Amino acid sequence: SWETVHGHVEDGERPEDAAVREVREETGLDIERLYNVTVQPFYLHATATVQMAVVFAAVVTAPAAITLGGEHQRGEWLSVDEALDRFAWPRERSALRDAAHLLAGGDAGPVEDVLRVPLNVLDGP
Repeated sequence: SWETVHGHVEDGERPEDAAVREVREETGLDIERLYNVTVQPFYLHATATVQMAVVFAAVVTAPAAITLGGEHQRGEWLSVDEALDRFAWPRERSALRDAAHLLAGGDAGPVEDVLRVPLNVLDGP
């Protein structure tokens, strides 16, 4: 199925650090800017637990060549509409719409200072 980059937060890791690591591991890309978009709850019936997924939007320097990690067969740069058509999960489509709306002007506009994760924070503890 077509999905966005995703993964797990490791013990002692901040969600934004996990996002940077997962993007690097799954695509080989380095993040230029990172935005906190939303948090989505989901239920894992196998373990009877409710989990929260933090959704980030990452901006990378163009042109950016993708180097896939071993868990993927293919990667593509798509328009928002093309990606919406391919995503399997409804909440993934919702998160993409939120990110596209948020960053339509190139940044988060009046909420930039709230939603943008400073990259220097990612280097600290």
